[in-house]
Amino acid sequence: KVHSRWNKPNTHFKTEIGLDNPTLSSFKAVINGGELIYEINEKEQPFVPFPFEVFTFKNDIKYRKDDVGFVTETMGLDRDSFFNLLKTTSLKSGFFTNKVTVRNIRTQPYIVDKIDVILKDGIKIPFGALSGTEKSRVILDILISYVTELSKYKSVLLLLDWEKIYSFSDGSLKPYLEFLQSSIAHFQTLFVSHRERPDLDWTGWVIAKLYETPSGPTVTQIER
Repeated sequence: KVHSRWNKPNTHFKTEIGLDNPTLSSFKAVINGGELIYEINEKEQPFVPFPFEVFTFKNDIKYRKDDVGFVTETMGLDRDSFFNLLKTTSLKSGFFTNKVTVRNIRTQPYIVDKIDVILKDGIKIPFGALSGTEKSRVILDILISYVTELSKYKSVLLLLDWEKIYSFSDGSLKPYLEFLQSSIAHFQTLFVSHRERPDLDWTGWVIAKLYETPSGPTVTQIER
């Protein structure tokens, strides 16, 4: 979908996307005057025929009493998919979270499901008792574990332009970046950092930096 910031008559933007799992595929996405079209082998197409999934987080979700509703809306999943995820997907890719369980509090007039989190050190804490950063680490653990399993069967692109990561310390973020860049993660990741993190090891990442210049935005790109 065309984001509102791109949905303008004078906007023209083209980008090429390459997918390398399970097969090598590529296409161009073109935004022209608010219209979104795709080009495959230099021919316009109404959709992308390659089977792949894109996952990201929503930044505007406010915490509420229904833990499951909050978490699923943040990840863009429905409740049934979330419950199946907990039943069938191990949190072995979790770096902060060891296990997640759900307690139903009520069903009327609306559903309230509470989440209990067992951390890596074995401590069990209600999701609502965690700090904002700790909640974000739990949600990130769940989604990364999910896409790790899904990427065994189809191409997956994980977009991490999530403002909650801003509060992660370098030490908290380090294991995630190492995992996402490793051969274990059979999916592609686009990670947006909202501030400089020069003390982290970016080996293996392609780094693009966006600068504001008098003539307009400028992008420089290097490969570590």
